[in-house]
Order: sequence, then C-alpha cells, then structure tokens
Amino acid sequence: MDPKINELKNRISELEKQIKEQGEKGPEKEPADSFEPLKILLAWKAPARIFVQRDKPWFLKIAIIALFIILFFAFLQDFFVILVVCITVLVAFLLASIPPQTVEHRLTNKGIYSIDTMYKWDDLKEFCIAEKTNRKVLYVATKLTFPSRLVILIHDKDEENIVRMIGEKLTYKTTEEKQGWVSKVTDGMIIQPEKYAHLFKQKKEGRDTTDKPQTAPVKK
Repeated sequence: MDPKINELKNRISELEKQIKEQGEKGPEKEPADSFEPLKILLAWKAPARIFVQRDKPWFLKIAIIALFIILFFAFLQDFFVILVVCITVLVAFLLASIPPQTVEHRLTNKGIYSIDTMYKWDDLKEFCIAEKTNRKVLYVATKLTFPSRLVILIHDKDEENIVRMIGEKLTYKTTEEKQGWVSKVTDGMIIQPEKYAHLFKQKKEGRDTTDKPQTAPVKK
C-alpha cells in the first residue's frame, strides 16, 4: 500500500481520537464570576476633566507669550515649532473657555464603569490618587492600547471608600523616585500610599480577628 495513504490514515485516526477526547471532557467552562450579576458598589457624578475659570488677563498673557515664541522661531525659520505652539495655545484656550460635561462613574464587582464604558478588572493594572487644583483625581493604569490610563475626578467624601474598594482588586502605585515638576504640572501631586495604610490595616486586623478561634474563658 502506498505509504502516503498509510500516513493519511494515521492522521485521520489521531484526529478522531482527539475529537473523542474533547467530547468526553465536554465544553470548556466559563469562570464562575462571569455569571455573577453586576453589583454597583459606588457611583458618583463629576466633571469629565478639571476646569479652571480663567479671566481675560490670563488669555492676554498666554497670547503675548505665544506671540514672542512665534516671532523667535519665525526668525529661525522653524515653522514646525510655530505650528505646535499655535495648536497648543488653541487647545489651551478651548479647554479654558468650554466647561466640561458631567459624567457618571461606577465601581462594580466586575470593573470600573466610566463615560459609558466598562473596564474589567483584568484589563486594569494599578492606581493612585493625586491632588490637582484642589481636586482629587483617580488615575488607573490599564493593559489596553487605548486608553492607557483612566483619569477620573472623585469627591473628597468618597476618597477613602474608592481607595479601599479598588485596593481589593489592584495595587496602589508606588515609586521610589521623587516626582518631577512636569508630572506635578500635568498630573498633580501624587498622594503616597502611606496615607491610606490604615484602611488596609483595619481590614487585615478584622480578618485576623475573624479567623482566630474563640476560646472559652477559664473558670477559676
């Protein structure tokens, strides 16, 4: 018999064996939590971004600074930088002129819901809280290409609850390096995790008390 036919028969036999084994195992089960109903742990509404009302002198000052920069680079004939400066100033004027819309955020047992999108816990990495222009901002790093980070404004009264709830799923971002001035300007002052240590200490002590067996008092 032709060896090629024998080889084909052997491959067919192997495929039939694999199909039979797969049938005995049954379909792959989904994780139990995929069937768990959605539970909203905390919900709040906040502006989509930080908004600071600017007066006319601020706009005039920015315009004068931009004009000097444009004239300088025009003398150097660097038109690309001039284009970048014009776009930056235009964006700054728009952000300072148009108030942001109010959006809803939710912490759930399945992930974080923000601006009509659900981000599952498995797609999130770490988080931290920062203070910028007297507002608390929640930053959540993601594993996604876009967005690589969630930026959510929170209320002071919800700060500890949010840290405690997210801290059960994600780690708080820590860094040994001192925060640079660029980061302070763009992100605000990052709050160190030591501020929230008491939240997780209380939780740990509560677990230790629960797990510790109760002993009856000794009678004298």
